[in-house]
Amino acid sequence: MSNCNIVRDLLPLYLDGETSPESSEMVKSHLEECDECRKYFRNYNRFPISIQEAASHGKYHYSAIARRIRRRNIIQLSAVCAAFLFLGYFISRILFPNDKR
Repeated sequence: MSNCNIVRDLLPLYLDGETSPESSEMVKSHLEECDECRKYFRNYNRFPISIQEAASHGKYHYSAIARRIRRRNIIQLSAVCAAFLFLGYFISRILFPNDKR
């Protein structure tokens, strides 16, 4: 199990190609032998792109995300204001039913 912990600690470096040749060989041979670590490796390797790499490739469009958030906030604020107006109207009709305005 101690080899498993070492291999799991080395996986990010191994995937980035930052391990020494000896460490790379040790990780590779361990993954061939250990089913648990192989499953862990498959799950870990699903999202290989780091946030910085994705940002440099243009996968994150922060201005578009900010626009969507602002638009959503404006819509929510408008809905809350409309709800208060309708609520105020209905409360005024209940409190003052015979008001002839």
